[in-house]
Amino acid sequence: MAPALASRLMQPDPQRSRAILVGVTRHRSTALPALPGVEPAVAALARALTAPPTAVLDPARCTVLLDPTYDQVMGALYQAADTTDTLLVHFAGHTVLDDAGRPALACADSEPDLPRSLIGYDRLTDLIGRIRARRRALIVDSGSGARHGWAPEPFLTRLVFAGDGPGAGTAALADLVEYGVADRSPWITPDVAYPDLRRHSLLRGRPFDVSVFVAGEPVVIARNARRRLPPPRDEVGHGGVTVGPALPQQRIPLRGRGDTVGGYNGRGWDADTGEFARLGDPWDAPGSAAPDDERAGRAARPSPEDRLARHVNVDVLDAVSGAPVPGPLAVDTRYLLEVDIGPLRRTGVRALGDEALPVDRLPPSDVGWWLELSLSSRDVRCPPRPTPVFLGVVGAAYRCGCAPYTRHSCDETARTPRVELPFVTAGAGEAELRLVVYHGPAAVQVLRIVVVVRAEGQHRREVVFSLTRDLRGLGRFADRSVGIVAAEPVAGRHQLVLNDGEHAPEPFELAEEQAGTAARLLRTRLFTAHLVQHGDGSWGSRYDAAFAKPPALLAADLHGLAVAGREAYVAMFPDAARRRSLRDRLALGRGDGLPGTIQVARTANSRVAVPWQLLYELPVPDRLADATICPGLADLERDPFRVRCRLEDDPGHHGPHGVVCPFGFWGVAYRLEVPPWSRGADLAERTGADAPATVLAAVNRAAVGAGWDPHRAALDRICRPPEALVVTSTAALRAAAVAGVDLLYFLCHGRREPHWLGGPDRVELELGPADRITPQGVADWAELSPPVRWATRRPLVVLNGCHTGEVLPATLAEFVSAFVGSLGAAGVLTTEVAIDSGLACHAVELLLSHLWTGDGVGLALWRVRRQLLARGNVMGLAYSAYCDVNLRLPTMERSWDTARSSAASARPASAS
Repeated sequence: MAPALASRLMQPDPQRSRAILVGVTRHRSTALPALPGVEPAVAALARALTAPPTAVLDPARCTVLLDPTYDQVMGALYQAADTTDTLLVHFAGHTVLDDAGRPALACADSEPDLPRSLIGYDRLTDLIGRIRARRRALIVDSGSGARHGWAPEPFLTRLVFAGDGPGAGTAALADLVEYGVADRSPWITPDVAYPDLRRHSLLRGRPFDVSVFVAGEPVVIARNARRRLPPPRDEVGHGGVTVGPALPQQRIPLRGRGDTVGGYNGRGWDADTGEFARLGDPWDAPGSAAPDDERAGRAARPSPEDRLARHVNVDVLDAVSGAPVPGPLAVDTRYLLEVDIGPLRRTGVRALGDEALPVDRLPPSDVGWWLELSLSSRDVRCPPRPTPVFLGVVGAAYRCGCAPYTRHSCDETARTPRVELPFVTAGAGEAELRLVVYHGPAAVQVLRIVVVVRAEGQHRREVVFSLTRDLRGLGRFADRSVGIVAAEPVAGRHQLVLNDGEHAPEPFELAEEQAGTAARLLRTRLFTAHLVQHGDGSWGSRYDAAFAKPPALLAADLHGLAVAGREAYVAMFPDAARRRSLRDRLALGRGDGLPGTIQVARTANSRVAVPWQLLYELPVPDRLADATICPGLADLERDPFRVRCRLEDDPGHHGPHGVVCPFGFWGVAYRLEVPPWSRGADLAERTGADAPATVLAAVNRAAVGAGWDPHRAALDRICRPPEALVVTSTAALRAAAVAGVDLLYFLCHGRREPHWLGGPDRVELELGPADRITPQGVADWAELSPPVRWATRRPLVVLNGCHTGEVLPATLAEFVSAFVGSLGAAGVLTTEVAIDSGLACHAVELLLSHLWTGDGVGLALWRVRRQLLARGNVMGLAYSAYCDVNLRLPTMERSWDTARSSAASARPASAS
């Protein structure tokens, strides 16, 4: 057979071929640690297999599942039944043993002790064997457990990566496909790729083992970029899908590095280093030649993150001509804000900081994810409804006529990569627009865009909120019920944008003075519910020795908090119909016996730091005598973790004037997420990767007094750290914190002190009479020697000191921004008011007991509030968390009760 004919017969028919790429990095089971390298590697492989010039697969028939459930993986395999030419199945994630000791692959919802949630090796190969494809290949990148358990199958070519880090083999394969192999074959098949993959693993210290088993006809997964034959004139895939060099090869510089996207850059494996490097003239195939522009300016190999990063690009266009308008705009004129999500453009509105949009950790989908663009402004008139766009695993986002969150039925000609959002200018001066990119109700990224209208200056934009530094890891935000964007003030007014996922995002305004009043009023109500001043001037707790109050006093406390919380709630959301819709949406967000989640995204410089947990969503009268006391209040003692009030649907629940119901408070009814944002660090989902969790406590013994010893013994029982360090000075704290810990616990005085320069009061942490820590002092740790900047172990910082969460509009610096923004902490838990030391210790013991069983911070704090309310205690509402609602510690323990042995409880944390 002629070589050219043999080559053409190997080429897959893209309309009769299919690829299924699965990557699992996060699991519901705490027994399976996260695999952060898997998702970017899978996305990079998808790009390499579906983007020119190496592509042989149709992107529309490449199913990419990131963190899928068992049912989603099985569904994708069943949908591949129509494949008759080439089938490629790839899996990257954990291999575990089922109850029979057989190896199996773990999905996002898999439990090692539940065999039916696992995909056994034999089950997977059996499913692939039932598909009628002429050529079938399986690629598995699944840790050391993948070395064994594979039986030779005459119909299945298999490429297996086995090592300590799943994802490394997939990343190497993606790079190899993109840059090519030193082989005369125009195609890359598993056996052609094997020698270079093996060389890479050997030269790089064996980060993975690689093995190959070839069966049947060769399975082509990509074109060989280093062996490019002149394409036949009709080299177009079957069914009209272009698969070869006939595709337009768009080359776009990434971040000024001179690399290319979807194009060949003249690099291959370096046999000395095990890395990709230039190997002389790669165009050594007979009859081929390299264009001059591809021989010059070849830079270092881009990382998967660089190749896959995408940004929100904007430009201002004339509404009539469609031409860019870089200079001042006219008054009372219609313009278009052009938005595209893709590689960073050097044209358009100047950026003051760019955060790349995600590609690799969005929720499971066939080929991409739906996003929504919402434009709002107080200065110009904007469209009222959001605009849906679709972001594929590779390439730019686009708008089409398909219904959002459904499968695509459109073709390439119906897709528009750039979206035009109209707006109409008003008066002269600078006008501010706010562009929010949503995934479901959650705000993914917020851009502040300033345009000049008949004035001097240039248009500019700035990213003022982003869930992650380069907007990766967004799949975990898909389950948020409601999102609120709280913007920085303009002319003394804050703008709140509410998105419930059902209606168009709706902006509200809150005066800066109103925000400060709401925060002070809510904190005052908390304070008076807890502390009372005696005749001698000292302060005492209103709770008994068990931190409890009788039901009548609890009802009075809840009523006082409800009145203040209702006032703040109505001020923020004045439209009654929207308030009812918001309650309905939050009720629908409850699932799996868990409360719904409210995300409050505070943009840069926002000071809307209202204690959101104290907002009260039900009507309530000013006088307690006029209020109906919900009978469901008594239910908390029997069932503190019930998700809804049993009288919620009763028409008479509110009574004639309003009701006092614990489920009316946001902090009691829902989980709250107030994610702190920093340009320098991602919002963490775990404090660290390696269990057990490490603990560092900074303690002011004088503040705790005799309560320290029993509190420390309780911490030892709960946390069971191998070594927990207790320090009593700032110097010792800094020295111990440099390497990072999982839990950084402050148990000390929090004092509100006048600023020494005469500015607004600030809160200080007091470890000793002359040893105080200010927010500014914490921020300075990042620049002092040795610098403190956490990257591997990023602690959850628990500030168990009075007033540590107080933020008001006039506040210059506060602890959340200092610990997260400057030092890289995973999150901060604070107290809003002064609190009795005994109760403070007890509340943290409850919190840590839930964290050490695997709960996320949001759920753990919700449980603490419920447990305290069951005793008549409202002070669980005094704690605020600023982190991912699902932030977890790296503990593998299932139950802290199992550690209450004499040995565990007697073991001291350390000498202190």
